[in-house]
Amino acid sequence: MTLIYLSLGSNNGDEYENLASARRLLEENSIRIVGASSEIITKAWGIKTQPDFVNQVLQVEFSDNFDGEKSPYTLLYICQGVERELGKVMAKDDGYVKWGPRIIDIDILQYDEIEGWDPELRLPHHTIEKDYIKELIAEICSS
Repeated sequence: MTLIYLSLGSNNGDEYENLASARRLLEENSIRIVGASSEIITKAWGIKTQPDFVNQVLQVEFSDNFDGEKSPYTLLYICQGVERELGKVMAKDDGYVKWGPRIIDIDILQYDEIEGWDPELRLPHHTIEKDYIKELIAEICSS
């Protein structure tokens, strides 16, 4: 089994509903949630003068419906599609603010043992080193 962790975060609108909608849409796109941490509130970083975030980590299995190998890039595109569907302003769109408020943010924290970086994807994701992310992953592993 491929070990995949995603982080979800929201600080714009109904944060808890945004996370629930993201989970539902991920599952509708062949991403099976096999473990979920609790939802916690964390302070924003980057731009600190914004509302706190509600965050959660998911352990997922990814079974794409495409020919060929499952790819972290395919998972990335699905996650970005969910973000867009929920109304996230993406980096190339007008109104984008780096580290600003988010309706939803979905990051691939870990995709099995893959390590690497390019302009589209960094694995493992840099936020996997944050204490609260480590605690949420540990919560999933202990359940």
